[in-house]
Amino acid sequence: KPRAQTFFGTLFCRPHRWAVIGNCLSLLLVFKSNVSYIRFWEARTHVGSLLNHLRSFTRRLLFSSDLRAGDAQVEAAIENMFRWQRAFFILLMQDVRLTQDLGRISDDVITNDEKEFLLSARRRPLTVLGWLQAGVSDLHHQGHISERLQMALEEVTGRAILEQFCAQF
Repeated sequence: KPRAQTFFGTLFCRPHRWAVIGNCLSLLLVFKSNVSYIRFWEARTHVGSLLNHLRSFTRRLLFSSDLRAGDAQVEAAIENMFRWQRAFFILLMQDVRLTQDLGRISDDVITNDEKEFLLSARRRPLTVLGWLQAGVSDLHHQGHISERLQMALEEVTGRAILEQFCAQF
């Protein structure tokens, strides 16, 4: 008999070898599952941290004594910031799932002009966070919020941007 035929014949005929192979494969499967669970939990904590940063942003914006509300322009700017926060999480989920479909986002979250702008953006969630920072800067330049509030809001969005950027790597 050829040597290979006797080797494989003895390998497949002995049941304890199947048990050893099965145990090795089960350990590899357990380690793989453990690694994927750790990756899932790490991603979940990053998203939770981003959510906390944006909640802090909203609280500081709405409940600050420095905000000079009542003007229609200010109310529109605040509404845009709320839309962009919702858009951020939708785009973040699309970025994670690699779907990148702006057509699935309703027009009350992102306008058609914003969708056209986002078509060329590489990191769409970061672009929307940049819009939030620009909105805060515009409110300050128009005199609707103080410099102290502007710096506090930009610190919160800066931490959210840093969290999002560092999670990419």
